[in-house]
Amino acid sequence: MFQKANRIYLISFLLLLSGGLCLGQVFTEIDKVVASDREASAWFGYDVSISGDYAAVGAHNKDVYPPLNSKRTNAGAVYVYQFRNSQWVQIQILSAPTPLFEANFGFSLAMKDSTLVIGVRSDGLDSINTNYLSYAGSAYVYKLGNNGLFSLTQKITAKNRSYKAHFGYSVAFSDSTIVVGAPGESYVNQGAGYLDKAGAAYIFRQNTNGR
Repeated sequence: MFQKANRIYLISFLLLLSGGLCLGQVFTEIDKVVASDREASAWFGYDVSISGDYAAVGAHNKDVYPPLNSKRTNAGAVYVYQFRNSQWVQIQILSAPTPLFEANFGFSLAMKDSTLVIGVRSDGLDSINTNYLSYAGSAYVYKLGNNGLFSLTQKITAKNRSYKAHFGYSVAFSDSTIVVGAPGESYVNQGAGYLDKAGAAYIFRQNTNGR
């Protein structure tokens, strides 16, 4: 045991000498942000993403109040911040156009350059907000406009949605490709290859026309 411990300390010492541990490059807290409309159990900060001067913070249990409709409990929201004058300023609150009870909009986030992808793990509506299927899940794609705000450009779902697939549990974006995790998916293909909650990941490629 002592020999093993000594080897570990020696490796750490050598890394320090070689610059592997850059003690001068440390992170210092410069700001703290909270939702402008703080709410108990909203889970603000469960997932976060940042690119350049913009950052997104998810609050997937946030209650949403659609116009002329009753409260949508745990529908979820995403808060967008911009770095201005040496501080992070909230500029937007995003929510689903058709918010659903316990949809968890903002459960996962991926931001890069002018694109923001938002996972909605328990959404029951398809890409055109019809054909309800419980907890099938979805993801929303937003683009940063010339006005400095993010606008919805597309809602994506699995081609063959499944009950409790939780598509949107995780999301990733790079260049023109989006990957969406669905850990509750049980099928290889529609109705075939069943294995309970084996999981799946879906890959989407942007078309040449920008969609």
